[in-house]
Amino acid sequence: MKNKILYFLLFMCMASLKTNAQDILLPSSHYKFKVVEKVCEKIAKVREYDRIVPELKMYAKQSKTQVIAQFVAVNGHQIIYVDEKLYDLCAKFGADSLNALACILGHELAHYTQNHQYKDGFFAGLLPSSFGIPKGIRKSAKDQKMKLEIEADYYGLLQGYLAGYSTYQLLPKVLKKIYEEYKLSEQLDGYPTKNERISAAEKTAQEIETLVPIFNAGKFLYLSKNYEDAGACFQYISNTFTDRDIANNIGVSALAQAMMLMEKENVYFAYPCELDASGRLLSSTARSTLSNDGKKDKKQQIKDLLKRAETHLEQVLKLDKAYTAAHINLACKYSLEGNHAFAVGYINKLEKILAEDPSIKGGLPANAHLIRGIALAKNNQLDEAKSDFETAAKKKAFMADYNLALYNKINQSFLEKLFDITDLKEWITDFIAENQKDNSKFIPAKGETIDNTPIQTLLKEKFETNTSIQLAGRAINIACVNTEVADKIKIRLFDKNVYLLATKPNYMGKTSQGMAIGTTKNQLIAAYGNPSYVQAGSNAEFYFYEKVKMIVEVSEGKVKNWMLYYIEVRN
Repeated sequence: MKNKILYFLLFMCMASLKTNAQDILLPSSHYKFKVVEKVCEKIAKVREYDRIVPELKMYAKQSKTQVIAQFVAVNGHQIIYVDEKLYDLCAKFGADSLNALACILGHELAHYTQNHQYKDGFFAGLLPSSFGIPKGIRKSAKDQKMKLEIEADYYGLLQGYLAGYSTYQLLPKVLKKIYEEYKLSEQLDGYPTKNERISAAEKTAQEIETLVPIFNAGKFLYLSKNYEDAGACFQYISNTFTDRDIANNIGVSALAQAMMLMEKENVYFAYPCELDASGRLLSSTARSTLSNDGKKDKKQQIKDLLKRAETHLEQVLKLDKAYTAAHINLACKYSLEGNHAFAVGYINKLEKILAEDPSIKGGLPANAHLIRGIALAKNNQLDEAKSDFETAAKKKAFMADYNLALYNKINQSFLEKLFDITDLKEWITDFIAENQKDNSKFIPAKGETIDNTPIQTLLKEKFETNTSIQLAGRAINIACVNTEVADKIKIRLFDKNVYLLATKPNYMGKTSQGMAIGTTKNQLIAAYGNPSYVQAGSNAEFYFYEKVKMIVEVSEGKVKNWMLYYIEVRN
């Protein structure tokens, strides 16, 4: 009987809330609503998978209802409620106002992505004590609530950081401000105490602070072609954070390792899954980068690496069936092992998925056309491949000019081939030498600083090893010194030390050439010239300037962050 009364009262409260909602909600056209919505969508992109982004509803200040921020799931309908008062509270953080919002919104989105609405005890933990829940049940619900809050902090802070917000250092301050502004009791029944909540947030922030340098280290190691070490870093992160980008990075690292081992005669085309096809095509021999080199023959190593890539890329598609990069990389994997028909099938499947999504504009991306063209050509379907190669060139796919020229070379008529005495290997060498030059400007690397710190000063920095990632017979040791606006990172590898100086999302400074976070891609190229090479990521591009020793991440046409690097070879 008591349970029936309890459910009735809860139903009546929710019904009352719904009845008055139209009078107390901010309209979606309100500028505050739009700001919150944009932050919410940006974080959701990091890990939304195949889900619909929860609906946003914002209570106006004159409303008697106060939720601060809350994720609610009712009959399959997901909603994030936010107070206008919370927006004003975050605005008091000044330059960090959006970061403060991201702390809270990331937390609520994490409740969604982690399926917390389905966990036993979660709803009970929110019930007021006046409903007569026994103390033992309230204690159990509180413990469960604490566990979920810590998990939401962890995933929310990391998702917020990956979306470009400085979250993990700010959350404890935001929580303290919420208790002050909302005049909350330090001991809320059925909820962790203020000190417990803030202490947990500080501990989580420290854990994220350790993880971020590993992510930056993996990113640099991949871009500098240390594929095995990069894969180990991403694997370390994936042990605690299951993310489609991280899983995709592990898969691509394995693909890149496999291609380093393949004889270039079998892979004349430049595949969109690789970083520097020019270096592979011009090299005289294929060299293993594996720790266990010599224990397995080259064919078995390649087979194992391709299988590893497949495992992780398939995991990505389980998380998000429309994840474009994974489809392209899997198509590369199948083509590389000779299953070209299967590669074509993956791109055809992607094309159908994108066609059914009204939010997708432009159809298949350039690299999808490219890998389908390569697979068709290698499957002796040269006529069918022509359209894809031409479209890939128009859309500026990876090494598009080279791949189209190579296709035309292979597709010459018999008569043309009689009069063409140029050896294919010589043709490739000449083409790349002529067209793949480093046209970046020469700007002295010593002149670049982040937060007035030259990269060379890190050689005298006192680092303590934070993380040791074990590989067969050796280890990758990663240490970091944090400042408010930058990370100083040292990576100790088998034969060298790598020093990185990386901007944080809240960095307000500029480079020697005036580049800042938010600088457009065109302004970047005008300042530094064309990069040594560009690596396309799932939602960003990485511009590698070897002369300046700088890597710039560009997302949505603007600079998102950058890092300076210095490599010290040990005797």
